[in-house]
Amino acid sequence: TQREIGEMYGRCRSTTGYLRMLFLYLKLLILLGLSNIRISEKLKKEIESNKSNIDNLKKAKDEFNKIDNKQIEKYIEAFLSLENPIREFVTNLIEKIYIYQDKQ
Repeated sequence: TQREIGEMYGRCRSTTGYLRMLFLYLKLLILLGLSNIRISEKLKKEIESNKSNIDNLKKAKDEFNKIDNKQIEKYIEAFLSLENPIREFVTNLIEKIYIYQDKQ
């Protein structure tokens, strides 16, 4: 009868609406999952890059400290090699020692 047809049509419509909503929800979940994967990959790359930068900075710091030590040794040797050190040289050497200590 016409009433039964109307009821069946209403049930089909509500089922179709539910299926559409379910499809959109699944599509949204897939898109969110893909974007999370992309974000996760970007973060992993950024972490690796940061680790590499930290290692490079540590190496640069070590090289900088080596250079400072060599320069200090050079000044000390120059000072010790003088028979009568002049006042300016002693003052300059002391200032460099203070600067070096401040850096550490």
